[in-house]
Amino acid sequence: MARSFVRTALATLAAVALAACGSATSSSLRLDITPERTQYIPGNEVVLTVRNLGDEAVAYSFCARALQRRTGLSWVTENFESVPCPAAIFLLQPGESVSGAIPLPNGIPGGIYRVYLPGIGEPADDAVLDEQSEAEKTSKSFEVKVLVAQDASGG
Repeated sequence: MARSFVRTALATLAAVALAACGSATSSSLRLDITPERTQYIPGNEVVLTVRNLGDEAVAYSFCARALQRRTGLSWVTENFESVPCPAAIFLLQPGESVSGAIPLPNGIPGGIYRVYLPGIGEPADDAVLDEQSEAEKTSKSFEVKVLVAQDASGG
């Protein structure tokens, strides 16, 4: 009888732990993060529009951001930056959108890029900087073209 109780208690504890993990890692974020243009050059600012497509308010910040470049089938972080920002929490209500500018560093190579905004999440989320919902916090891709200086002598 004691073993049966222990088994039941362990099974219940495991189910509760599994449910808690599932709710902590699942994301209800539904965002559209779109760059203003499809092409940029190094040193330009990428203007991103974040649109809340979900049914709940979303906390957001442009203070932390990562510039990622596509290499083959994966994305590599080229530049991660966190800039000083006010300690205020901004909320994006369902259906609303907000725009922000992200400067591209000079000297980056040409290629296909995207911006990851880890400071976006549910307002009650203690770990807004989680990696579980990176896809929802990443912009659509854009191209960075490096302009080649032409020889003025024509030769």
